[in-house]
Amino acid sequence: MLADQVLAVQFQPAWFYGGSHTVFSNQVEAMLDRGWFVLRVIVEPEGCPGPTMRRRIAKFVAETNVDATTHIDTLACATGLPAIVDDREADEYLRHAIRGRINLVIPDDLMSDLVARADIAVINYVYHMGFALTACPAAKYVLETHDDITCMRLTQWRVLPEAPAFSAPGTLKRHLRLERLAWRTVDVCIALSLSDLRKIRRHASRFVFVLPRPYARPALKAGPDAPWDILIVMNPHHFNVPALDRFLNDVIACDPQLAKLRIAIVGRVNEVLEAHWKNRLPATRWFGFVPDIDSLRDSSRISVCPDEHGTGIAIKTLTAMAAGHPIVATPTALRGLPDEILELIPPAIGAARMQDQIRTLLSDESLLEQRRNAVAVAAGLLWPATGHGRALSMAMEAGPDTSRRRADFLASLGQESPPPPIDLNERRIRFGAGGNDRPFLGLNWLNDEPGGRWSDGSSATVRLPGAWMTQACRLKITFMESFQCTKITLRHRGVSLKGRVRSPGAMTFNLDLKDRAHDDFVELEMSCPAAFCPSENGIGNDERVLGMHIRTIEVVPLPWHAALVARARKMFGDKALFQPTNA
Repeated sequence: MLADQVLAVQFQPAWFYGGSHTVFSNQVEAMLDRGWFVLRVIVEPEGCPGPTMRRRIAKFVAETNVDATTHIDTLACATGLPAIVDDREADEYLRHAIRGRINLVIPDDLMSDLVARADIAVINYVYHMGFALTACPAAKYVLETHDDITCMRLTQWRVLPEAPAFSAPGTLKRHLRLERLAWRTVDVCIALSLSDLRKIRRHASRFVFVLPRPYARPALKAGPDAPWDILIVMNPHHFNVPALDRFLNDVIACDPQLAKLRIAIVGRVNEVLEAHWKNRLPATRWFGFVPDIDSLRDSSRISVCPDEHGTGIAIKTLTAMAAGHPIVATPTALRGLPDEILELIPPAIGAARMQDQIRTLLSDESLLEQRRNAVAVAAGLLWPATGHGRALSMAMEAGPDTSRRRADFLASLGQESPPPPIDLNERRIRFGAGGNDRPFLGLNWLNDEPGGRWSDGSSATVRLPGAWMTQACRLKITFMESFQCTKITLRHRGVSLKGRVRSPGAMTFNLDLKDRAHDDFVELEMSCPAAFCPSENGIGNDERVLGMHIRTIEVVPLPWHAALVARARKMFGDKALFQPTNA
C-alpha cells in the first residue's frame, strides 16, 4: 500500500454465492478502478474463530471471489459465543440486528488496524452500520441498502406463517424511524431499485440509484434439442424457497405436459427443496452451486424467474437480461425496473399466465426469438447506467463532518442489556435452548439447539465459578443421546484430571481446586478424541465440525468416603496410600 493511496473498506455478510455478490463485486471493481487499496471485511455474527469458521470461510472466499478482482479479505466475528441476533420478534428486530453486530471484532490485529485507518467504507445492508461506524470511525460512508428492511419484515409477516408481526403501530414507527436515521447518517445512500429510491431520497442527505452490472456473457441460442428447457437460479432465501415450491406445484407438476419439461435449478435452494421434489419431477435436476452458470444458460432455452415477494431488485432477472436470454418472469421478479421494461417483457401474473407463457415460448421458435429480441432491447435501455463509481465520488466529495449524526445513530441503539446474574446455588449447567449455559461457556462452542450444545471441534472450554470450589467436588458431564462417549479428557491449566465413564452417556471427574475458590472463574478444557463434519460423511448438509454434544454439567459434593480418599491421595500420593504388604 502506497503512502498516499486511498484505503477503502467494504463490509459484507458471510453469505455464500448469490445475487448480492454481483453488487459486492461491482463495488470492489469500482474501488480498484480508482487505484484504491481495497480490504473486504466478511461479517459473521453467528460464528466464532474455530474449526467450523475456518472451514466455512475457506469455502466462502473461494466461492465468492468468482467475480471479484484483487483485494484482501479479513473476518469480523464474535470472540466468545456467537452474537445473539433474534429473528423471532419484529418490534425491535432492526435495533437488535445492528446491536448484535456492533461488538464484533476483527481477530487479525494488522487487519483491524488497517480498517480503523480507512478513508472510505462501503456498508452493505443497514445491519452492519453500528459495527462499521465503530470499526472505522474516520471514514466516509456509503450505505448500499439492498432491501427496505421495514417493508421486508411486513412482507414476511404477511406471507410466511412463522414470521413475527409488529405488535402495535408505535413499534412499527420506531423500526421505520431507525432505518430512516441510518439513511441520513451516511454520506451517500445507494438505492438498487426505483421503488426504494422514491423513499430513500426523502430522508438521505445524498443518494444515488445504481443499477448492478451482472457478470454474464451473451448467451448462445439454444434450440429445441437443447439439454434443458428451463433454467432457474435461486439461493435459499426465505422468500425464494416458498416461491419456487409453489411454482413447481402450481405451474409445473399440475400440468402433465409441463411436468415433463427438463428443468435445471441452480443455487443452494437444493439443500431445502430437492429431497421433496426429486421423485415427483424426475426430469428436473438440482445442480446446487455452479461456478459457471453461463455454460448452463447456453444449453437452456428460457430462464424463469418465479419470485413472489422481495424488496430491492432481482439480480437473477438482471443477469438473464444482461445475457440476452429469453425470460418468463413474475411482476415481483421485475420489481424496481422502469415501466419501459415491463412493456417489453410482460409479467406473468398468476400460475395460469406463467403456464401459458412457458408453453407458448417453448412450442413456437418465432415467438421465442421475439422474446429474445425484446430482452436485448430491454438490456440496451438499462445499460450503461449509473455505477458505483458515482456513489464513491459523491462520498469522497462530501462536505461537512457527519460525526454528530453518527453519534446520534449509535445512541439510538441503546445500551446492551446486562446478562442475568449467575445463580450460584444452582450448580447444574443446562446446555442448549432454554438452558443457563451461556455465562459458563468459553471458547469453541456452536449455537445452542434443543436439549444441548455441540462443541466446535474436538476441544472447548467451560468457566466454573470459583465459589463452587470451596471443597472437593465431583464434576458430572452428561451427553446427548447422539453422542456416544468413549473418552473425554478434562484439563485444568494443562494438567489432566482423572475421570471415569459412568455410562455411555456420562462421565465424572473429581475436582479438588480449593486454592481457586477466591477466583471469579476457574477455566477447564474439555476434549474428545476426534471431531467430524456430517456433510463430509454423507449425512445431510450440516457443514459444522462437531465434537462433544453436551446436555448438562453438574457440580456435586464428593461422598464422604471419596472425599477422605481424595484428601489422603493429595497428602501422601497413591504410592504411599496403597503400599503392598509381605504378609
